[in-house]
This record gives sequence, C-alpha cells and structure tokens, in this order.
Amino acid sequence: MRKTTKILLLILIALTIIIMPQYAVKAAQTVSLEKIEIMSPDTGTYGAEQKIKVALTYTENIQTLATGNATTSDSISYKFGDNGTVRQSEKGILSGKTLTYEVTIQEGDMGKFIITSYNISFLKDGETVSKTENNPEVTGNVITADTTETPTGLTWTDISKMKIETKAEDSNVTRDVYIKISGITEIEGHHYYAFLTNSSTKPEIQLTGSYNAIDTDTITAYLSSFTGNYGYNVKEFYELNTDTYLYIVEEQLNQETSKYENKFIVSNYKITWPERRSLGTRISSYFFSEKTSTFIPELSSERENKGVNVNIKVGKVTDLNILRAIQRGDSDCLSKLLEYAKTTNGIYNGPVLHKEATEAPTITDKFDLVDEAYYYVYMLVDDENGKYYPIEDVSLYQALVGDTVGKNLFDYLDDNFKWNLEDEGTTPPTETPKDDTTLQGKLPQTGQTALIVISCAGLVILTIIFAKKIRKYSI
Repeated sequence: MRKTTKILLLILIALTIIIMPQYAVKAAQTVSLEKIEIMSPDTGTYGAEQKIKVALTYTENIQTLATGNATTSDSISYKFGDNGTVRQSEKGILSGKTLTYEVTIQEGDMGKFIITSYNISFLKDGETVSKTENNPEVTGNVITADTTETPTGLTWTDISKMKIETKAEDSNVTRDVYIKISGITEIEGHHYYAFLTNSSTKPEIQLTGSYNAIDTDTITAYLSSFTGNYGYNVKEFYELNTDTYLYIVEEQLNQETSKYENKFIVSNYKITWPERRSLGTRISSYFFSEKTSTFIPELSSERENKGVNVNIKVGKVTDLNILRAIQRGDSDCLSKLLEYAKTTNGIYNGPVLHKEATEAPTITDKFDLVDEAYYYVYMLVDDENGKYYPIEDVSLYQALVGDTVGKNLFDYLDDNFKWNLEDEGTTPPTETPKDDTTLQGKLPQTGQTALIVISCAGLVILTIIFAKKIRKYSI
C-alpha cells in the first residue's frame, strides 16, 4: 500500500510539472500572422517620393514591448526590382492586431515593390513572441517604381485625382463591359493617349516626329480622351484570362527645342473588372427535337463570329434534395446541381458549335429521354488552352417527349417546365447528422485553456491531499 501510494504521488507531481509549463507558453504559441497586404497606393507605377503602406495582420490582438505605438523590435525588409538594394523600414504603427508600415520610393528605385522578409517581436499574455519569415506571401496592390528622368522645364498633368471605373451592361443574350477614366484635367495644347494592354511591362511607342507624334496604329485599344463617361467597350479584354493594364502617355511641344516630348503619366495600372455573371445566367441553351440554340453573353463579337465549341453534358437528376432546393429557390441550389453534374455519370457528353446567327443540329436524338423526368445540363465553353476566362454553367431541365412534339428539354425557368414532385412531407426525413466535433481537431482555445487550468488546479490539490495522508499515517 505504501509503495502504491508513493508511486501515485510521484505520477501526480510529474503530470503537474509537464502540464504547467505548456499552459504558460500556450497563449504565445497560438498567435500567427494572418496576412501581409499592400494597402496603398492603388496598383500602378509611381515615381520618387510616393509613399507605400503595408499592413501585417495577426490572428489576435498583440501588445507592444515598449511605451508608445511602436514595438522595440519590428521591421520589414524590401526592395524594388529583382536586383534592387534591400532596405529596412522604420518601426510599424500598432493598432489592435495590425502593424502598419510606411516606406517611400526614392530616386533610383526601379521595378516591382518586393517584401523580402519581416522580423517582428511583441508581447502576448506576458510572453515575448518573435516572428520571422523570408520571402513571405504578400496580397493587395501591386506597386512598381519608375524614377526615370523626364524632360525638365515642362509641366505635366496631375493624375493624383484620377479614377478608373468599369461596369457591365447586361441583357438576356449580351454583356458589354465599359471603362471610364475621370479625374484628369487636361492641359490645353497637350495630347493624351490612353490604351490597354495585357502586359505589366511598359510598352514601346512609335513616334511620327510631327504633330500628334505618337502613331496610334501601334497602340492596342486606343482610348482617345477622358470624357468622364463610360464610352469605351473593352469586352475583348474582359474575356481574356489574364490581367489588363492601363497606360496613359502625355505629349507636349517643348518651346525651347521645338520638339515634341512625351511621358507616361500612368503606367501599369491594373484594371479591376466587374464580377462575372452568376451561375445559371452565363449560358442559355435550348434543346428541341429539331435544333439546338445557345446564347453566351460574355463572348466578344469576334468570338461570336468565329464560333466556339460548347461541351454539353446531360444526365438524369435523382437527388430529391437538389430538386426541392431548386424548386424552393435556395441561394445555393445551382451550386449543388453543378457539383452533382460534375460527379455523376451522364447519358450524353459532346460538343455543340456556338456561332452568331447560327443554330446547331439537335442533340436530343442522340440519347434516350423519359417524359417529365428531370435532367441536368452542364455547359463548358472551350477556353482555347486557357487563353480566355473559363465560362461554365449548369441548369435543370425537364423532358417533354411525344410522337407529335418529338424529344425536347425545357429549362426550369421556362413556362413549359412543370414541377411534379410529391409533397416534401411524404418523403422519409433525412437522418440527423451526428455531432462529432467534440472528438476531432483542436478544442476551441477558450475551452482548452479553461480545461488546462482546472486540470492543473486539480492535480495540485490531489498532490497536497496525498502528501498530508502520507504524513498522518506515516505511509
């Protein structure tokens, strides 16, 4: 008995020693970096003296190591361009769980702004935490420095209030995308050339050597002026699966030399596009016994005229939960149908040619249809090996089959579509999902901390009780 009691006492003491240090450092270990984001200015190319703000956000609020808003040991290292000199920032400004840094483009800086590393130390629940990482992942705006000398003695247009906006105008069968450039006050006698490219590298411009010295025939998507209106349809850029950049060149006559000088006043400005059309509105398809028709609003006129292949997959829908979700109009009903269509075997899978003012042959004669049964149709436009932004869509159809009408599929929004599901209450209820969250993964931090504290306290109390018993009974 004495031996057993002593062994239990030693076990309790050992457990206390093991658990207590873990609890002491736990709070510090849970803090991690959530993201590094370049906050300002907007994506683009900037000259000397432009300030750049970078925010490091942590998963929890942190404390400073000294008085004031700056920690005693924190900085980011950065450079401009792959071959630029690495410099170190000033201390960051702390607010809650975010440290914000400000750096300045200097004369001689050229190339993309790159954060090469960060080194941060802070307090969390009394413990010092250090975080260091080389070549971290960075989100937010993309800033490029260009401090190339420009002709002196000339006045160039102020673009500090420039605003670039895009919008989409939709109909059932088309979508046009427009760009608006505003906030630039043109200087009388100066010429401006705004154009779009798919490259972040400043393009070469050709000069004619005379009035209107820039050859606009060499410029892609030339935008002639800044009207402040949505005057330019740029759908051919919107449909590409790559970034689009705005450049603006200003030209003026140098009175001293009688020569025309020019300068890129805007370079590498990344265009932000309107959101893509939602699921269920990207492709409209009609499947009749005599023909197949498709409408794809996001295609440009060029692709419409050339023609594109749309792969069509048809399959029967037997999942009542999905059917009822579509009938109710649940917000995620088509997302569920899309997953179902991609993961189940279909009864047909093949291409249909989409071309402006052209109807394709029927496909309903290539597979069997059951009258009034439900089918999914999954549609995927050929993106030419990733050149174009991918367009996929899905919808629910119902078969209408008969000797006089032939074989047809009608979309669930069509008047010919008739729901024939039984009342929802007549089907067996779905099984209540098991709650297994208490046995998987980590416990929530608050509960885990409380559990550790209670366990430690219990171990200490048991240790004291056993110790008293040993003294009392001389065990």
